[in-house]
Amino acid sequence: MQTANAIIIQPVKDEKSCKDLVKDSKKGPAIKTNTSFLKQIIKNNKRKAVAHWVPNVFSNLVGSFYEKAETIQVFWKIIKQCNRLVDYSTNKKAFTRELEIAIGTKVFKEFAMKVKNGVKRY
Repeated sequence: MQTANAIIIQPVKDEKSCKDLVKDSKKGPAIKTNTSFLKQIIKNNKRKAVAHWVPNVFSNLVGSFYEKAETIQVFWKIIKQCNRLVDYSTNKKAFTRELEIAIGTKVFKEFAMKVKNGVKRY
């Protein structure tokens, strides 16, 4: 699974003005950042891992549109709710796991296209 983490490095603002920095330093008005601040930004940008019961194919697809792991898991719960038990004595469901994943990915692709095209939801 490939994830793209954007690292945003922002300088920490001192209360000194740039003119004071030029007078104080010999090299120029460079603003110093501490490493703990940068580590915190990198840590906050990482997406939490999706639960083990969500298939990788589905989480990769939905993960390209939605960032939060909870959102991805909610989409999969909705798909799981549609696969009802057919035979309660044998716990047989209407669809197999592979068919469930195929239906889920197809439904999400159609949902993404409708959102992209701006279809109104009532």
